[in-house]
Amino acid sequence: MRKAPKTIAQAIVRSFKIKEAAPMNHLIEDLDRFYEAVRQTKYFKALKGILTKPAEKRAILQKTLPMLPLGEECQAVLMALADRNQMADLPRVVAALKEIRMKEFKVETADVITVKPLNQAQRDRVAKALSKISGSEILIREKVNPALLGGLVLRFQDSVIDASLVRKIIEMKKQLTA
Repeated sequence: MRKAPKTIAQAIVRSFKIKEAAPMNHLIEDLDRFYEAVRQTKYFKALKGILTKPAEKRAILQKTLPMLPLGEECQAVLMALADRNQMADLPRVVAALKEIRMKEFKVETADVITVKPLNQAQRDRVAKALSKISGSEILIREKVNPALLGGLVLRFQDSVIDASLVRKIIEMKKQLTA
């Protein structure tokens, strides 16, 4: 019988005895990295196929995993999903792990979009400010978008703060033409 992704995620947390946010963050980042690297490849199609035998899936993973810098826990999770023919559930398992992280470890994510990557001090300042607002530990996910010209766009919880130069230019143009 197939287990639900939420049940799998809970079993992962118990089996690796994850009691802090940092190991959970690393596991989630590794699983996301793996999924992004292989999701549109023939390998992933075979990994999630129900007609591919678990031994064949293990062989595919043993061939692909050395190409990616993934932790041992991540590799063990992937092997277990392959053995149980549940690789297609990987995105839902990761979503369930993120939900557990948010509830049990009070960790939330914030997306920060900038023209160039933030340095560590800037990242820490943004995380600290958002942490004061939410009462949770904040995990910053950065995206670079040169089209912003300057400033940043912040997505956190249900809010979007657009402090980009492009947005300011658009607002100025509206004021001048009104």
